Amino acid sequence: MTKHVPNDTPLAEKRLLTTAEAGKYLSLSPNHLANLRVRGGGPAYVKLCGSVRYEIAALEEWIAECRRASSSVPASEEAV
Repeated sequence: MTKHVPNDTPLAEKRLLTTAEAGKYLSLSPNHLANLRVRGGGPAYVKLCGSVRYEIAALEEWIAECRRASSSVPASEEAV
């Protein structure tokens, strides 16, 4: 039996987020996330029966991948 999570549950407690919720979590518009899905380079997502969902862990991983020390150093040259 699956657990129902009410709509007013804090985002951090949900397992999968809608595009709107993920956008809110990242401070990005749902349209921007949709564009990233088409172009690539955005956070990993799950597609369930035609619905896009994001795992919070995937959003956190993407945030870490986007972290930069300086705007003058290209991402490809940053030390890992």
